[in-house]
Formats: sequence, structure tokens, C-alpha cells
Amino acid sequence: MERKIFYGEYTLRHWLDLMLKRNIVLPEYQRHFVWSKESVERFLIQLKEGLFVPPVIIGSFKKNASNDNIILDGQQRLTSVLLGYLGIYPKFDEFKEPVLSLFHDGEDAIDDGVEEIIAWTFNQLLDEKHVYLERADLIRHIDMAKYETLNPGAVLGEWDLSKINLGFSYIVPSVNNVVAQQRFYSAVFRNINQQGVGLSGQESRKALYYLDSELVPLFEARCYENAKVIQDGTPKGYDFVRSLAFLSQYKHQNSETKIAVKCYRQEQLEQWYEDYINAVVEDRNSSRFGQFSALIGKSNIAPRLQVLSRYVDDLGLGRPYASIIDADVYNFGLIYQVVFMGNTLDETQFEDLKARIDAKIKAFKGIEAHRRSPGKVTYLRNRIKESITIYNNYVNAPI
Repeated sequence: MERKIFYGEYTLRHWLDLMLKRNIVLPEYQRHFVWSKESVERFLIQLKEGLFVPPVIIGSFKKNASNDNIILDGQQRLTSVLLGYLGIYPKFDEFKEPVLSLFHDGEDAIDDGVEEIIAWTFNQLLDEKHVYLERADLIRHIDMAKYETLNPGAVLGEWDLSKINLGFSYIVPSVNNVVAQQRFYSAVFRNINQQGVGLSGQESRKALYYLDSELVPLFEARCYENAKVIQDGTPKGYDFVRSLAFLSQYKHQNSETKIAVKCYRQEQLEQWYEDYINAVVEDRNSSRFGQFSALIGKSNIAPRLQVLSRYVDDLGLGRPYASIIDADVYNFGLIYQVVFMGNTLDETQFEDLKARIDAKIKAFKGIEAHRRSPGKVTYLRNRIKESITIYNNYVNAPI
């Protein structure tokens, strides 16, 4: 289909006016808002710091005598701008709805029986009968009990709104036929969200932890570079950052019960890992992951990784694993004791250690539901707890 594309940028104030006046709208097939509160705050701070943000893609949709401007790509960014303007974020418990069909997407897909998602878009901040352009007027209309406040540093002030720009691409199809436009935009939407070849999760993370070169050895953990996990007959790389994120939360909270809470899809889990990396790079005291300098610290990275590498070799852990169950039971406890606790192990007892781990793996696989759905969060937490419990019996001395 022939179309014209226009390019430009608007101030954040203008983007807000477009949303509040409903001059740009969400098409029905757009998903709910999925960014976490931490992601929203990080994005808003990036805007304030002048970092590059990808442009929003808008499409002109002509229907009868009306002409709608629909958001094709950028809902999460624009919604974050509106939330930053108001200084609020929707509470999960106020907008949750049950998931009727859970799915697994990769070895780390997580679900926990009947889970829930947030069913919310920025439309729920708007009034169908009135247009509120000022913050105070809009807040009076909103049920603030259903929202929590953003970090003050992320809230957008009037200067931010008038001085910060966000780019756009505006698509105008050459036809007015509604069905043809719907097919065109459906194809555009799928192409943006599905057909493009994006970075893998692990590739995307590198851009984060390379901000601090001293942390690269920890996040890359070369002793595991040849370790693979067989999934659906295909070997996939062992995800060391996954283990770091889960175990950091375990040590900080002294419990496995909250690990990966509210991670229902692979993209949410990937965001979980990125949030962990950001917390480490910033050495932020995270309520979820604790503070890196207190849990591990840069000075301990090299000596602990050296010991870990030796144990990986001695235990034969840099190998392909038959399943994520095998990989987790063997490695969670080891990484926890060496990297997080700074302990050495009794190497004279390694054969006994391996026998106990193999027995636990066999027991887990003997549970059909666990064997068939190892990505369920309940089973993941069990593997973390049991692996650490086993390794506790073989602690020798501090590194």
C-alpha cells in the first residue's frame, strides 16, 4: 500500500495535550501497559538527562467522517510521560485481572498456577466527558487511592515539559477504505513487535553492565561460557545473570518465597534481570536485590570468581545439561556459597556432594508436573532452596 511518512518532534507538553485531548488514541490490539514502576522512573530520568529515546510511531486512521491518530509504537513511552507528569503509578492490586491461559516462552518462562496481570492503559486516567489539561484538574478526577507515587526525581516539572522533545514518525496511508487501513496497520504493528530481529536478552544486558568495566567479569562469568542447557533438543547458553539476580534477592531477603514475584512472561523476567543489573551498576540499595557493595562488593569479584572457576572445573559443571532442573540444582548453591557468601567448599567431599545433587535432581524429575513445567515459579524456588541447602553441608572456610 502506498503511504506517506512524516518525521518530526514535539515537546512533552504537546504530547500530553495530544493524549489528554484524545488526538492520539490506542488501537484495540494494543496490549496493556507493562512497564514496571522502576522502568518508568528510569525512562523519565533518561529523558531529563537528555539521552536518546526512540521516536513514537503514529498512524492516521480515517473512518467515515472522522480521522483518528493511532499509536502504533510508543505506548509505554507516552504512558510513562503522562505518569511522570502526574507523579503516580498504578497499583497492581487495583487493576489486576486473571490470566486465563498461561504460556511458556523459553527456559526461564515463569508462572505460578493462576496468575494475574495488570489490566490498565492510560485511558483509565482520562474522563470520557471532559478534557483536563492541567495537573491539578486531572488529579482531582483520578481515584488516587489506586495509585502510588513516583520517585520525586522522576516527576516531570513544567520546565521538563516545555524543553524536552520526543520524536515521531507519522504514517498516512493512501486509501480511505477502513478494512484496507485495518489490514495495513495490523501488518505494521506485527512487523514492529514481531518480525524485526532484535537483540537477545543477554545481548541487551551488555549495554547496561559495560557502563562499569569492573563489573563485566562478574556478569560474564567466563567459567560458564561453554555451559549449555538442552531445551527442546537445542543447546542454549547458561544464563549466569539469571542466577545472580535470583540469588541476590534470596540473600537480601533470606528467603526464596518472593523471588521473581509477578513475573508472568519472558519479557517481564528479562526486565527483572535488567533491573538487577541497574541496581548493581548504580550500587543502589534496592528493596528487591539489596545493595551490591554490601552483598558482594567489587573487591571480592576477582578472588571469588577464581574459586568458582576452579570448582566449576572440578565438578565438571561447564558442560551441557539435560535440563534446566539439572543446571539449577548443580549451580544455584555453588554460586550462592562462593560468590555471595564468600565461602570455600570441602573438595574432599565432592563425590558425595555430586551424589546428593544427582539424587535431588532425580527426585525433582520424579514429580511429573515439575519435569514437564520446570519454568513454574514454585519449582524454580524449590530448586534454589534445595540446592543451597545441599551446599550448606560442604562449606569449608571463608575465601
